Amino acid sequence: MVGTRVAPDNNDIVVWKLDDSAAPFINSSTSPSAVSHAISDLATLSGTVLLRQSSPFAVSGANGSVQFTATNSGSPRNFISGANNFEPAFPLSISGWLNLRSYNTTGFVQHPINKQDTAGVWSGITFDVVFMQNQSTGSSTYFFGLSTAGAQGTRQNFTVPLNTWIHIGLTYDGSNQITYLNGNIVAQWSSTGATTWGGHGPWWWGAIPAGSGNPEETAMSVCDFRFANIARPQSYFQNIYQQAILNNTGQQSVSTTFYKMRAFDLYYTTIPVYWNDSIISYANAPASPSGDGLGPIEIMDAWKVLNV
Repeated sequence: MVGTRVAPDNNDIVVWKLDDSAAPFINSSTSPSAVSHAISDLATLSGTVLLRQSSPFAVSGANGSVQFTATNSGSPRNFISGANNFEPAFPLSISGWLNLRSYNTTGFVQHPINKQDTAGVWSGITFDVVFMQNQSTGSSTYFFGLSTAGAQGTRQNFTVPLNTWIHIGLTYDGSNQITYLNGNIVAQWSSTGATTWGGHGPWWWGAIPAGSGNPEETAMSVCDFRFANIARPQSYFQNIYQQAILNNTGQQSVSTTFYKMRAFDLYYTTIPVYWNDSIISYANAPASPSGDGLGPIEIMDAWKVLNV
């Protein structure tokens, strides 16, 4: 079963579907204000990267995904990178799909998407302008943010579930950054100033493209990353997730699939609730213990029951 991919709109200046059969990974945006291919295509494919894998929108091929196997140390460096001079101004929205297969149990940093400050090197004096990463060994907490002048590294943590496709979003309107996970707000903070793009480093997925340290390649699949020249409302992210996952019931005339689901309380972040249902939805979920609502849905188990 696959979900419905919401088509990009005229605000999407870059759309990296990441379903290409080879490099370059092109900007497929059809917006009148789309960034030129010379600036926005991801030209570099390095090492062993699995292309056209399963995604929320296809079993394989077109509308598929890119999969990284997670080489944490040594070689090779497996990554997709480029578009060094694609450096959009705010207001800005960044969003895309991620399927994380394991947490950080190795001592290496995990970073599903980054835009590096400096090209060609990686050291203690270089930073990420756009960063999504986890620095804690054995932890499920991540942060997703955009550096601005005087606010390098500003972020808030949130939890990423394993082995399920999640939709991640980040908006910046010049005053506030908001992180969305599956249409839910999971972090927000005040942040002012222009972005500090520095030495025009690459956008990259997979291993760190260059440097003397370890590759730190995340075990993940990614697809359909978009960059819009507005700060998207929450309803946009909710609709993206709804069409791809929550409406994905398929055609099952012989059996019905049931799911065991879990979601953590947004205030008591260590307290989850569990429920079973035939649709992936909050509709029949227990009330959140704090009353502040529930975070992203995690699928704990699934089974089929014959329709008789």
